[in-house]
Amino acid sequence: MTAITPTVASSRTANIDFITVSLATLLLAVQLVSLATFNHQPDKVRLLVDGLSLVGYGVLVVLALGYARPATMLHLVGLILFCGAGFIGLALYPETTSPSHFIEHVTSPMLLGLLTMRRAPAPGRITLWLLWFTCAGAGVLASAFAFLGPHQVLGGVTRLAVFAGGQGGIHPSAYASACFFLALFVLWRAKVGFSLVTMTVLALLAVVIFKYQVRTVWVMLMVFAGFSLFYWLAKRSMNLLIAAIGLGLLGAVAIVFLLVSTGFDLGHFSSGRTLIYVERLRVISSRDLLEFLFGSGSGTDKMRGVSAWRWAEKDSHNDFLIVTIELGLVGLLGFLAMIIAPIAALAPPRKGWIVMMAASSAVSNGVLLRPSIGAPLILIAWLSVALREQALQQAEQEQAWLNLDPVPPPSPYPDLVPGRPSRAAIASNLASGAS
Repeated sequence: MTAITPTVASSRTANIDFITVSLATLLLAVQLVSLATFNHQPDKVRLLVDGLSLVGYGVLVVLALGYARPATMLHLVGLILFCGAGFIGLALYPETTSPSHFIEHVTSPMLLGLLTMRRAPAPGRITLWLLWFTCAGAGVLASAFAFLGPHQVLGGVTRLAVFAGGQGGIHPSAYASACFFLALFVLWRAKVGFSLVTMTVLALLAVVIFKYQVRTVWVMLMVFAGFSLFYWLAKRSMNLLIAAIGLGLLGAVAIVFLLVSTGFDLGHFSSGRTLIYVERLRVISSRDLLEFLFGSGSGTDKMRGVSAWRWAEKDSHNDFLIVTIELGLVGLLGFLAMIIAPIAALAPPRKGWIVMMAASSAVSNGVLLRPSIGAPLILIAWLSVALREQALQQAEQEQAWLNLDPVPPPSPYPDLVPGRPSRAAIASNLASGAS
């Protein structure tokens, strides 16, 4: 057996780092530009971008296995269960199962494996600046499309013009605006870009997100902010953390009391989601064992049901229910494993990225089954993790440099200075030389 020398191993790691950084950064930049110009792209361009991006995501997941850790193995097991349930569904229901629908749903959960890497290499400074220009430009362009285009009315509410997701892309446009916002926020925290420009674009995107009136996006961002605040307070003061939790619980109780006392209609507020959730649970509980375990096939979630929907046919508006219906209990276990793996792998302050995505999927057809939004968000999360690890590594190197050659404390015996012979030793040597 040929031993691998440290030089060869180091060179191989450097090559993997370079490929990972280059590919992830390029994919993120391409996806952000694609989101901003989605409704103005020819169909062939969209298909080409999506196809090449899917190949790139697969390569990133394979590279993640090069930094294997227990969490990576858990993600791999989840991916196998998820895909296995999909293949079984295709074999059982070939006429109703949609392979393209399955590929769309597996893309973002598969890419979550990137966040289970043992270490996340960070882009260089020039690459980060190029990424900043891309993020800022995409954010400004998308905002211009939103404000200057024809506004739309949905659910009796006037919304800004859409720039992603086709003619009815209110939700995709709102999610895309959140992607631009979070990408710029991560770069601003890393002190990349012109601060005044960054803050101006962030404020503009915040207005766009608010004007779209998509509550699931608001929930997603509030979960992320709340999670980040939790760890910020925990790091600085336990008393502040306890006080914040107490105020949050009191506020939640007050809101529930107010809603109950005013006859709040949860079904109407949720646009019929809670009613359709109950219906879907009844469908799942009435299935036979085979369909309960492996679902009814990808693309079969859309059903005619509760009249509270604005359309006659609608999906579950809950990614976990969608997976359970289409891929059964086995697919759901795989889906959960792919979500839990990065949560276990990430440092506590960065777990909020996955919690945020899972929250969006728990209240709507969120980002985890929507690759056009989920994949960029995962790449932004990877960038945040990589920049944090780079900052920690630089801090450790600076600390090591400062302690490299510490100044020795004053010696109580001046004649015995380290590295210098004492006077008695010099006198002895002279005496022996004279003799």
